[in-house]
Amino acid sequence: MPLHNCQGKTRNRFVFFAVMGLLCNQNIFADVQPARLIFTGDILLAREVDREIKYKKGLSPWHQMKSYFSDADWVQGNLEGSVGDAKDCVDAGSSLCFATSAQYLRLLKDAGFTSIGIENNHSSDLGDRGRANTRASLTTAGLSALSFEESPGFFRSGGNIIGFITLSNVAGKDGKKINIPSNHLRQKIRLAKSLSNWVVIYIHWGEELADWP
Repeated sequence: MPLHNCQGKTRNRFVFFAVMGLLCNQNIFADVQPARLIFTGDILLAREVDREIKYKKGLSPWHQMKSYFSDADWVQGNLEGSVGDAKDCVDAGSSLCFATSAQYLRLLKDAGFTSIGIENNHSSDLGDRGRANTRASLTTAGLSALSFEESPGFFRSGGNIIGFITLSNVAGKDGKKINIPSNHLRQKIRLAKSLSNWVVIYIHWGEELADWP
């Protein structure tokens, strides 16, 4: 099921624990079938998770979730890191760097993920080149790579058109973040609302290791 961005490009593509944002425009479609959407939080495939996958000889972290994901129309997670080699980390040694192996992306695809957000404070750990490599590697694995620049993306399911906006409110090594509110975000929301009957805003934000949101 394809994901279309507003420029007309097409890219091939447990439960909703936190509502990042859900806006409904009820005037566009009267009779629509429900769509089952699943969103996870951050997905780390580096450090201890990398060692665990190797220890279990490539066993997917989601090997017991596949049947649950399989009947969903949309499964999205946030890749906390950047695809590439740790030797390319920006400011190596001075801060955490989540360099992720491209071969692990197939585990996401095999588990049933359809789209991966690439907006967080570790998406620039390997610089602009790593960010581009992450997007390309996800596409090669058959997954949508949803960024703020290319938001909103659109997905059709059972008569629904759902718009997705992905953003990070936490600055990474490149210093970039999206302020909330901001005119840029408002523009994307208005565009998404005008072209879809549901808008999902998928946000990376908040205080790390806090007991409560």
